Amino acid sequence: MLCVKDNIFNLIKEDKNYKIFSSNDKKRFLCIYYSFMKDETDVFIKELKNIKEEKNIYMFSETKEVDLEIFKDIKNYNIEAIPEPILEIYRELVKMNISK
Repeated sequence: MLCVKDNIFNLIKEDKNYKIFSSNDKKRFLCIYYSFMKDETDVFIKELKNIKEEKNIYMFSETKEVDLEIFKDIKNYNIEAIPEPILEIYRELVKMNISK
């Protein structure tokens, strides 16, 4: 859903905690950290440092706030917590998978 929101669809990197997508012209990137475990962000931050172009970063956050301190060395980015409607869909999907 975030790919549709940002109109960025090309998956270029995937990890157990994040995914990174690029626009067709590779001038914009969509970076999603979808783990609630903040202690595992080091690899994600390292990947972001390698991307010089514009980055839209989304992170799961139970408080709807993102800790900007971990991004202090990152340039050219916008960041926000994953929007609540998308987070709600994710929670429902997790519930469905757990109940199977």
